[in-house]
Amino acid sequence: MWVGVGCYFELVILSKLNPCMTDYIFILLTGIIAWHGLTYRDEEGESEIGHLLFGAIALLFFFRVLLVDILELV
Repeated sequence: MWVGVGCYFELVILSKLNPCMTDYIFILLTGIIAWHGLTYRDEEGESEIGHLLFGAIALLFFFRVLLVDILELV
């Protein structure tokens, strides 16, 4: 229940922000997720496929928002 309430308040707060500010928050979070997913290693030094997959997906969303919404190149 608390997770749902927290997500609701986050959505309300983000909807009140400037759309450009929301884009900056989004690329910050997806950049952190992509960095963690692509650089994560287990105790043996191996990469896990799940971390690589979600890191690559986060990186795609990062570049999409950066290039299309913020820099308006496309």
